[in-house]
Amino acid sequence: MFLSEQFITSIKEEEIMDVKELLEEAKKKEKKYTECPECANIAENLFERFPDVLADASRAKITYLQKLTDKSLFLGKCSRTTGKWSYLTGFDYVIEVWNEWWSTASVQEKEALLFHELSHIQLRTTNSGEKWTLRRHPLEEFPMVYKFYGAWSPALQTFESICKERLLGEKNEEDVN
Repeated sequence: MFLSEQFITSIKEEEIMDVKELLEEAKKKEKKYTECPECANIAENLFERFPDVLADASRAKITYLQKLTDKSLFLGKCSRTTGKWSYLTGFDYVIEVWNEWWSTASVQEKEALLFHELSHIQLRTTNSGEKWTLRRHPLEEFPMVYKFYGAWSPALQTFESICKERLLGEKNEEDVN
């Protein structure tokens, strides 16, 4: 549809502002999430492949969502439902993935992201019984600190050891082929 120049020039500035406000309101009402059955399928596959590592997550009631926004601060996020949200939904956790990234990610990347998010799920036994919690990352570091100081902490030493094992395993696979 083309608008005539006469029509465009006849629009008053206030009317333009009204249209902009209406567009902003409509944008706010847009759907921001959708269910992600593919995430649930991949998670089930991960539970079967890694039963010991993901034992807690396999017992949790999880819903999977895709975040339908243009921008996101994260590729994926695991959140624990608490209080009324747990009561109303029946879920222990919500795992959301950013749709824009997810739609172009490889199967391996999708699995790695979900494995990461599922690794946050932890069932702790306390004096009052079992309690769902979010497991924190055991390793957080800046690349430049590692560059200048190496594996200075026990967590970094463990991580470095795992990386070396993996690299040696990959190198040995190349030698066999």
